[in-house]
Amino acid sequence: MRNRQDLKHLLVLTFTVACIMFALQMKREVNEVRPIKWPTSSVLDLQDSCDGLSGNRASKIDIQFTLLLNSYKKNQNVFQTADTNEGLRIEVGRSGTSELIFRLDNGFLFGIKSPKRYSLGTPHLVSVGLISDQLLTYSIDGQMQTQGMKLARRLICSKIIFGSGYDSTRTLNGSLKDISITIHSRVPLISHAVPIRLLLGLITGLSLEYFLTRPKNMVS
Repeated sequence: MRNRQDLKHLLVLTFTVACIMFALQMKREVNEVRPIKWPTSSVLDLQDSCDGLSGNRASKIDIQFTLLLNSYKKNQNVFQTADTNEGLRIEVGRSGTSELIFRLDNGFLFGIKSPKRYSLGTPHLVSVGLISDQLLTYSIDGQMQTQGMKLARRLICSKIIFGSGYDSTRTLNGSLKDISITIHSRVPLISHAVPIRLLLGLITGLSLEYFLTRPKNMVS
């Protein structure tokens, strides 16, 4: 049978190691920036990142670009994350007003109205932020609209296209540049989930052995 003093030292050491490994499980934020050239025929699939917003793997997704409109027309779409109304899209109207359109959890469509109008021939810095599956931001030249709504159970981001949206008929009459998508992810400093469980089991066993080997005449 092991000496109680040795058990005590082993228990303290094991507990200390477990605390250190648990601290290393704390998550840090990693920012992955994806620059995109326009025009391009390539289609981006970021479904895993969008799913991560509800699964706590991603903390935010930022979509940013500079937009210059040549003319106003009905149903002019700037970008989409999926066809029809399955994802997000920006649609500009005939007067330069716009909406960030998406589907709610109840199945209805909702649009965040633009904080300002788009002027013809003027470059505008546009930013769309997905902060969670319940919070969106839409910013034009630093003027921001924030909307907290419960989005569809699964936001579709499997067909991201710039220069059109909804379908191929709703195209942009203008230009885009400086397009980037930034994915803010939470990743553990070091992944030690299994060793931590083993250490916790060892701590439990050592604790039981320590107290079960207590001398009978020891005052509790």
